[in-house]
This record gives sequence, C-alpha cells and structure tokens, in this order.
Amino acid sequence: MLRCEKSSFVFSNIIVQHYLESANNQTIRVREYNKKTHELCIKFIQSKMERHEIEFVIDQDIAKELIEHSIGFVIKVRHKLKYDSKFWDINIYIDPLDLYIGEVELSHKDEEVEIPDWAIKEVTATPGFSNYELATSRR
Repeated sequence: MLRCEKSSFVFSNIIVQHYLESANNQTIRVREYNKKTHELCIKFIQSKMERHEIEFVIDQDIAKELIEHSIGFVIKVRHKLKYDSKFWDINIYIDPLDLYIGEVELSHKDEEVEIPDWAIKEVTATPGFSNYELATSRR
C-alpha cells in the first residue's frame, strides 16, 4: 500500500500487451484493456528517453488475428496515480511475476521531475526493463 500526502489513485486497468516482429528502432504492440478495448501502437525509438508513438483503437477480430503472430506478451495491472501534479502509471506485472514499475510521461526529455519517495530505483536506461524486453525475453 502506498501512503503519501502528494499522491492519489485515479483508476486502474488490466492490460495485456502482445508484441509483433518489427525493425530495430521500433516496436509494434497490440494492447487489450480490461478484455474490452484493443489498440495498435507503433512506437518509434528516438533515443533512450524519447519515443514517438502512433496509437489507434482496432476491432477485436483484427486484434485477435494480430495476436496470433505475437512474439511475446506481458500482463499487468496499471494504476494511474497522481503525484505532485504529474500522473504516474504504476504497473504491477502479473506475468512476469513480482515486478512493479512506475513511469511518468515528460513534456520534453530535459524536464525535471520529482521522483516519489516510494520509488526504489531509476531504470529508464537499464536494459531488460522495457515492456518489449520483458515480453520477449522468455522466448
């Protein structure tokens, strides 16, 4: 349980993310929210800190067809947490197990952000902690 004066939970989602084969500087994923809504996302990797994403909702039948080509997946419960005027995504991974990761979207790569006192370690540039790496490391 998290207790902090500057924090408040906003909502939670169960998310399943399937990854498809892609080029070295991009990832392609199919994301399912609460077994209802599906999105396709193409993420272009600009640097360790910068990504450009194109996301759009897709039909469930198209999602199922794309998922058949998945090279890996993660299942997580995402809690949206407001902390000191920023919204953090707190991901609790169900598969792989025993992993909690918090992330925050920055306006620009040099933006200063207060790291919450409940954060243990900064892992932004640490290999192995991206969703894609977590999903595909078990192949």
